Amino acid sequence: PNNFPHVKIVQLSNFIRNSPRLFATMLEVDGINNFRALFDTDVSEYWQTHYHFRSESELRDKKLGQTAVDILIINTVIPILFAYGLSTDSAFYKGKAYTMLNELPPERNAVTHLFEHAGIKNTCAGDSQALIQLKREYCEQKKCIFCRIGHRVLNK
Repeated sequence: PNNFPHVKIVQLSNFIRNSPRLFATMLEVDGINNFRALFDTDVSEYWQTHYHFRSESELRDKKLGQTAVDILIINTVIPILFAYGLSTDSAFYKGKAYTMLNELPPERNAVTHLFEHAGIKNTCAGDSQALIQLKREYCEQKKCIFCRIGHRVLNK
């Protein structure tokens, strides 16, 4: 399993090592595929045959999959770009973050599945982030009456 903590730490360290000007690069890169390419790093030969320090395993590629990369972009790159746009009062970087949210596919998780089951469309990463926020701010706080969706469900 490539989700072993040791492997994740090695992937992160290789990513940082291969990206010496990471923040500047993030500001310069355009297009989802170019952002995905930033995360296209491999692990060393040792880690291709290990999941932890204790024992060797069969040779296996341990690159991040596209879904994992997309989730990293959604939860790290986009918020950083938007925060930079806020701090520098730059509509360009805020717009770039917003555009990326609308270009990336939606997250598929327990929260988004609940909303989809209720008939709410989830067509892009921006939608899935909004649904997660709705659940956090309204559903979990039991503020259904203040939420348009919750209000509509309660009135049925």
